[in-house]
Amino acid sequence: MNADASNCNSAKEMDPLADVVVAGQQADRDAQKQLHDACRQSVFSLAVRMVGWQDAADVTQMVFLQAVRSLSKFNRESKFETWLYRLAVNVIAPRSSNIEHVTAELNDAAGAACNSRIDCPYPTSNRPN
Repeated sequence: MNADASNCNSAKEMDPLADVVVAGQQADRDAQKQLHDACRQSVFSLAVRMVGWQDAADVTQMVFLQAVRSLSKFNRESKFETWLYRLAVNVIAPRSSNIEHVTAELNDAAGAACNSRIDCPYPTSNRPN
């Protein structure tokens, strides 16, 4: 086995959602809900940074609709969350009025763990204006 195949296999083994993704690709609604529940917080946080609080819930839903539609295209060569993050950026970016600022901010944050998580993925009150 060559080094590239070894890296690919280890990436698959390290993805805690791998089995859920396989079930989701076979149209298992419970698995798709599990993927949503596991990842909605990070997608929502990204949406807040890119489009603000007011539109974050809407674009988060758009991301997950697109993810379910595109799940069959996910080839499991990377972690599901990595694929979903890229898909989310592609869905949200055209809706961002401040894309240059957001792109710079995302580039600055690339590779670093996000220390500031937003607690409620779909807030209905106490949102900043």
